Amino acid sequence: MRTPLALLLITFMLAGCDRPAQDSTPQSSQPATEAPTHEARSENWPQELLQDAQQAHQALQEATDQLARQVNAFLAEPGNDSHKAARDAWRTAHQAYKAVRIYQLLKLAPLEEAPIPQAEVQHSLRSRLDLYPLEPGYLDRVEGYPFSGLVFSESVPITLDSLNEQHQFSDPNYVVFGFHPLEFLLWGESHSQQTRRSWHDFKRPPGESAPPQADDQATTEQGTAKLRRRQLLALITQKLAEDVAILAQAWQPGGHYPSQFLTLPPQEQYRRAHRAVIQVLDQEVSAPLQAALIAAKQQEAWQPESTFSQNSRGDLLASLNSVTKILPLFVTESQQDLVSQLSQLQAEASKIKGPLFDASLPPQAEHLEQLVKAQALTIALLKQLSARPAP
Repeated sequence: MRTPLALLLITFMLAGCDRPAQDSTPQSSQPATEAPTHEARSENWPQELLQDAQQAHQALQEATDQLARQVNAFLAEPGNDSHKAARDAWRTAHQAYKAVRIYQLLKLAPLEEAPIPQAEVQHSLRSRLDLYPLEPGYLDRVEGYPFSGLVFSESVPITLDSLNEQHQFSDPNYVVFGFHPLEFLLWGESHSQQTRRSWHDFKRPPGESAPPQADDQATTEQGTAKLRRRQLLALITQKLAEDVAILAQAWQPGGHYPSQFLTLPPQEQYRRAHRAVIQVLDQEVSAPLQAALIAAKQQEAWQPESTFSQNSRGDLLASLNSVTKILPLFVTESQQDLVSQLSQLQAEASKIKGPLFDASLPPQAEHLEQLVKAQALTIALLKQLSARPAP
C-alpha cells in the first residue's frame, strides 16, 4: 500500500535534520585522509577522470556553439520555430554546463588569466558563466515595470565594455553575462502575457537591415527597445560562447586544470574527487529537492535555478549524471553499494515529471511523493559517503 503523503513529508523533514552539514573548514587546515586499505577500482582513475572532464567540456562547447548558431538564426528570421529552437538549444547547453560543475568542485586554482580584453572592470571567468539568482528587471521589462532594464536605458550603450561595467554593478544580482541573463531574454517572466517573452519582441525594427550592431539606430521608441533587446541577446550569446571556449580549452590535455590535478598527491586526488561528489549531491540535488518540497508544502513561491525556462528537472538530472561518471572511478570493491544506491537515486529522479516546482500549479500528490523518494535516497547516499573517508 502506498505510504500516505503526509507521512512521507514528515519523514523527509526529520531526515533533513540529519543532513551532513556543509564543510566550511579551509582545506589547508583539514587533516590528511588516511591511506586507503584497498586498491582503487582502477589505478588509472585520475587519467580516466580527466578524460571524462575533457569530453564533458567538449560537449559543453559544442552545445554552446549550437546555442549561438540558433540564436543568430532566430535574430536573422524571428518566428515561433526559430524562437523554440533557440530555447531548446539553451536548455541543452545549460544542462551541459551543469554536467561540468563537478569538475569545478575539485578546487583547482581558477583560470583568471582570461578576463574581458581592454575592460575597465574585469570579472572572473566563472562569474561570467552561470551566476544566479539575478534581478531580471535590470535587463528588461518585468511585471509592474514595463520600461525597466538595460533594454530601455538608452543612455547605456550595448557594447562589451559597457556591459562589463554593468555586470554586478552595485549589487551581486545585477547579472548581465552568462546563461541566466540569456535565459531571461529568451523566456521573460511567466507571470502574465505582458512579461512573457514572444518572438515578436525580437522582430527587426525599421532601420535595421543587417545583423544587430552596437551603433545601429532605430526610428521609433518601440523599435529602439527591440533593437537594443536584439543587440543585448546577440552580445551576451557571443560572450558566453567565447567564455565557454576558454573554459573548454583549459581542460584539454596539458591544459590549465589537468596539469594541476596530476601534480596533486594521490591521496589529495582521492579526497578532492570524493568531496566533489558530496558537494554536487548536496548542492545540486538535495538542496533543490528540499527547497521544492518546502515550497510546495507551505505553498510558498520559490525560484529555482533556470526558473524562466522551467528546466530545474533537467539541471538536476544533468548533475546526477556527472556523479555517475566520477563515483565509480575511485570507489573500492567494498564500496560498490554506493554505486548501486546512486543508480537507484538516478532511476527515481528520472521519474519526476515536469519542473521541480511550479508556483502557477497546485502541488500534485504523485509529484510530491516522487520528490520525497528522490530526496530520501539522496540523503541516505550523502550519509554513506560522509561516513566513509575517501579511499
